[in-house]
Amino acid sequence: MSAEIRPIRLDEVSILQDFMREEWNRQHAFVHSRELLLWQHHLNPFKRQGPFGDDELSFWGAWDGSDLIAVLGEIPVPFAICGETVAGTWLAVWKNRAESTQVTVGLQLLRRVTSGPSAFVGGLGMNERVRGAYGLFRYRVCDDLPLYIVLNPDVSSAWVRKKPTYTEARGSQLWLRTPASPPDWKLTVRPLPAEAEEWDRFWSRIRAGLVGTDRNSNYMNWRYLTHPHYRYEWVRVYDETEELRAAAVYRIEEAEGEKAIHVVEFLGEGQAAEQLAHALCGVMREREASFLGFRCARAQSFEPWRAVGGDVYGKGDTAYELPSLFQPVVPEYRTLAWIYRFGRGIEPADLSGFYVTRSDGDQDRPSRIDPAQ
Repeated sequence: MSAEIRPIRLDEVSILQDFMREEWNRQHAFVHSRELLLWQHHLNPFKRQGPFGDDELSFWGAWDGSDLIAVLGEIPVPFAICGETVAGTWLAVWKNRAESTQVTVGLQLLRRVTSGPSAFVGGLGMNERVRGAYGLFRYRVCDDLPLYIVLNPDVSSAWVRKKPTYTEARGSQLWLRTPASPPDWKLTVRPLPAEAEEWDRFWSRIRAGLVGTDRNSNYMNWRYLTHPHYRYEWVRVYDETEELRAAAVYRIEEAEGEKAIHVVEFLGEGQAAEQLAHALCGVMREREASFLGFRCARAQSFEPWRAVGGDVYGKGDTAYELPSLFQPVVPEYRTLAWIYRFGRGIEPADLSGFYVTRSDGDQDRPSRIDPAQ
């Protein structure tokens, strides 16, 4: 008998949570936070662009009778391709029940999403075991989402550990250079989110050169202002005419007595973007964070940081071992593989503008929640 494939209904949330508890991890964030699960898969304002009803989650389930035997989550978003907006979606949790005899049911779920209305489908956090499955559906697999690191020279960190291969030349590249003050460009730095109209005017100017989630004000407000577990902070840079020229979103992550600045958005060009990088490094020092990190697929987004300090950091870096800051803390660096696929007839001419950060998909959320703490 073939499995029934359909969205999971709102009244079946507890069944989904039980499935994750039994098949994924008892401390999975969705197991202990119904609020987080509903925020991502029910309250998403773009859910209606997909085949999901008001009483359904953007979560596919494969059912054998009344038994849930496989799941695959979607996070529908508008997607910008060099100025044009199309329907897009990011994949979330993908899991088969371990003892299921229907070994192809997980592929049926992926086929359902791949053949759906989204002109772009992407995902972050792919492991080696499932890469072959994505290849069957012609997804492009990228081995790692690049990470730019700036180390704080004012903090003695137990997390930032020298490797046996350490060299002074490489080690010094990763530190914040001093002085950290930018030239006087008559730019103004301000905190707090932008007003919706102002943000959309700013975004409309820069989206023409980018390929990525359409970060309009509706998306930004949902993604960062309504998150049930994380508090995000903003930095904005204005020119002399009071026009918004660059903006960043970050959060402060703290564990085991240390802090890090986790940058999730960094948008802008030229002097304003360099001023923005200086401002974020100022936040790092003010908050006494051990380091600052920004993961982004677009190499050009790292250029403003060159004037400040730091460098692109990877698993094979010879100087320091840095943790993957998440819940729980992982003491060493982990790669973040990601995949994507465009619909038939869509192939952006220049993927160097692919702006993907860790906040896309569900890679910027608590991984685990321990209710005992």
